[in-house]
Amino acid sequence: MTLLDGVRQPLPRIDTTTLLTVYLALLLLLPSTLVVSALGAAGSLATILSAGFGLLMLTWCLLRSPRNAAPWARPVAIAAAVFGAAILVSYAAAASRPINAAELRSADRGLIILAGWMGVLFLALYGPMTRERLDRLLIRMVTFVGLGAVLGIVQFYSGHTFVDQISIPGLSANQPVGTGFERGGFVRPAGTASHPIEFAVVMTMTLPIALHYAMTARRETASFARRWWPVAALALAIPQSLSRSAILCFVAGMIVVAIGWTWRQRRAAVGCILVVLMGLYLAIPGMLGTLIGLFTGISNDGSAASRTDSYGLAWVFIEASPVFGRGFATFLPSYRILDNQYLGLLIETGAFGLAAILTLLVTTTVVGFTAVRRASTVEDKSLARALTATVVVAAFGFVTFDALGFPQVPGLLFMVIGLVGALGGTLAPADTPVTGEGTGADREAPAQLIRRTS
Repeated sequence: MTLLDGVRQPLPRIDTTTLLTVYLALLLLLPSTLVVSALGAAGSLATILSAGFGLLMLTWCLLRSPRNAAPWARPVAIAAAVFGAAILVSYAAAASRPINAAELRSADRGLIILAGWMGVLFLALYGPMTRERLDRLLIRMVTFVGLGAVLGIVQFYSGHTFVDQISIPGLSANQPVGTGFERGGFVRPAGTASHPIEFAVVMTMTLPIALHYAMTARRETASFARRWWPVAALALAIPQSLSRSAILCFVAGMIVVAIGWTWRQRRAAVGCILVVLMGLYLAIPGMLGTLIGLFTGISNDGSAASRTDSYGLAWVFIEASPVFGRGFATFLPSYRILDNQYLGLLIETGAFGLAAILTLLVTTTVVGFTAVRRASTVEDKSLARALTATVVVAAFGFVTFDALGFPQVPGLLFMVIGLVGALGGTLAPADTPVTGEGTGADREAPAQLIRRTS
């Protein structure tokens, strides 16, 4: 069974896994700040490649309609199309009002970025991919993010970014690379991301998937270290980011994945969390107190005050164009850092855009949990739940920072949304006999893939 079982005319001779692997490598392994200077924020290699995916998928949809796709992919596709339409309508709203050159350039870049998001989403949703190739793609994603976590840990202890030494002909840094971020006297690592918050949310988005492959891999074919090193790296990097967003997103993700665990597994997870916290307390004096202070001292925290103080200013912009907004990406950072993506979308895309993104996130979550119920094996249920948890984590992250203004978080989110939609339509109902194609007998075990990928 493929991820496009039921599609009569799939994309011919295109290896979706390879395309998305290249995309993930560019997105996660290269510094986010390296861009083609003429394109600004839309000039990263990952964005350029994903925009190419957008053109590819648009051409395919015009030539070969995806109307015959599996039914559970359709709600995600429709919700994604509505979100894209909301962005386009907001662009028209921006073009119809007096607008300065800086806002117009930013709005133009927003369209390129939107093309990239839609390209990755629809390639993951409709690109031909077997279950074995899906596992391979996700294990590579976990490996890439795990390497980023290791880099972040090194940055935390050394105080050096290292990525500022990377130079690629034709690319230049559009902002300082992960420097000057401190809290409580500790360096806040950013890995290859442009900010510690983005780094932290990427770690928490990936943790559920890393846990899935660590827990479902066969012990006889993959060693303990191979299975668990990404989980260990993520578990250490998340608290070292010293981010409230990381803690909130971590809790949200763990709740979703723990729903499917046994009580023994839940107790083991709680024990591991306590061990990590105790290790931080003993190895890094003051670290645990700083983490606790993120919440107990929130009333005196400048970043939290900045968020609440933004509401009055935001309402002025919302009142000016409440339905379709003032234009996606036109509320420039120089005006105000909102640290709330939902509020930012309400300003830029109006009530239509906010409703569209909420519909996309909710629809994907519902499809994901439906896939959990339809799955016929423990491994399939675990994977569906892990992918759904990734979407839930991102949805929580939207509350705490301007997620769509960064490349890595939305870059991962829209790919996973596509994978959830594809997976949800391919799993046999739970009462279907587990035989034949797509049941595990005809694909490599995740442990073997971990072994090869590592």
